[in-house]
Amino acid sequence: ILVAVLDREYNAELVDQIRSAGAATRLLRDGDVAGGIQAARENSRIDMCVGKGGHPRQLSPPAVFKHWVVSFKEFLLLAMRKKKSAG
Repeated sequence: ILVAVLDREYNAELVDQIRSAGAATRLLRDGDVAGGIQAARENSRIDMCVGKGGHPRQLSPPAVFKHWVVSFKEFLLLAMRKKKSAG
């Protein structure tokens, strides 16, 4: 598993936890939103993007984006199943 994390001091403990769990990390100098987009792409080497974004007190945009993408995919799958069952 390859996890992208914004390379900031406030994410240092998170990076240590990821590595101790056995996952690889890609530290991003900037571009936490781009990291989230890469994680959402099907053919990307990045499996997930975690951590706090550009400001230490805000939720990372990649986390929000990834949640939205997963939710949207689940919504589409559910809609397709309903359409198939309706005939």
